[in-house]
Amino acid sequence: MAHPLVEKYAGNPSGWSDDRRTEARLELFAAISADQEGVSGAKLLPEDRTKMLRLWLDLNNALSAPETGARTPPKGYKPYAYPNKKRFEFRRTKYVWRVMRWLSFVDYLFIFFMIGLSIACVLLARHSIEEAIHIEEIKVMGEEVVAWMKTANEKRGEEEYEPAACRKADGHVWSDCLAALLEENGPLHKKENPFQAGRALLQKKCDPTDVETIGSIIIEKGTATPAGTFTYAAFEGTEPLVKEITYRVLVCGRGFHVIKIATDLTF
Repeated sequence: MAHPLVEKYAGNPSGWSDDRRTEARLELFAAISADQEGVSGAKLLPEDRTKMLRLWLDLNNALSAPETGARTPPKGYKPYAYPNKKRFEFRRTKYVWRVMRWLSFVDYLFIFFMIGLSIACVLLARHSIEEAIHIEEIKVMGEEVVAWMKTANEKRGEEEYEPAACRKADGHVWSDCLAALLEENGPLHKKENPFQAGRALLQKKCDPTDVETIGSIIIEKGTATPAGTFTYAAFEGTEPLVKEITYRVLVCGRGFHVIKIATDLTF
């Protein structure tokens, strides 16, 4: 048995009055909504739901369709002719040029200044990122030097230790061992200054008067004080390796900023 609303509004709705169409739409909408929301006692059969949805769509189409017997346009009436794409593009271009004519010389100057400022900000950000990468690279090299010297300190008392220049024996001095850091078995073999290739990777100090020291690794000698602390200064190069040496490792960053890698180490 069909739903009462399906039987009540059966037929073609195009011949109904506006009041009957509105009433039918409201009742059908309420029934369909109650079914979708799961209201108790409002469950519809699948075939009834389909018929009610079709009827509701037909009512919408009937309400949106033009009325029969509508007035004819008066004589001489012409509908508005919308511009084609080409004409629309011409109008838009003409409008843009009209706006540009409103801009003064100061306006153009400000626009170009802001464009230049944006480009400068992008270049500055790129430069800062590159500098940060270079600083991290030189810090990693400094850590490799510390690790190598710690391992060497444990084994350099052996007679067969390589490099031989760093053995704890008479006649071996610091300058010879320092050069071994750059040799084949050293931690800095084939490494270059990350800030600029060709600069010396090992320097005695971070000198603000010498731009070549930027991006270098610095190893300083520690001297004990009566207070039990150490003061650090550059190696002279003639320090004998047979004695224990206290040292620290630094790197010289951008702006001659000294970055400590390790301190109070022995070799």
